[in-house]
Amino acid sequence: MNAIELEVPAIYEEDLQRVLNKLGILQDIIGGKVKCFICDKEINLSNFGGVVKIKGNLKVICEDPVCIEAAIEISEALQVTK
Repeated sequence: MNAIELEVPAIYEEDLQRVLNKLGILQDIIGGKVKCFICDKEINLSNFGGVVKIKGNLKVICEDPVCIEAAIEISEALQVTK
């Protein structure tokens, strides 16, 4: 695996619910309606890994490093094609 250098904005755990609510996805996550964009695993507050914007839509990613790396690669590839 190649190492990649990436600046990733982070939030404190105590701010997570506030940020997810502001994004409009908190209730769907709590309700079990959100799945990882990459692996299709159900997302909850314990396994939430991040959010990426792809073609103008927010995509939620689980905490699995493989999913996070795949989402980064997809996002970067789409940036190049703009």
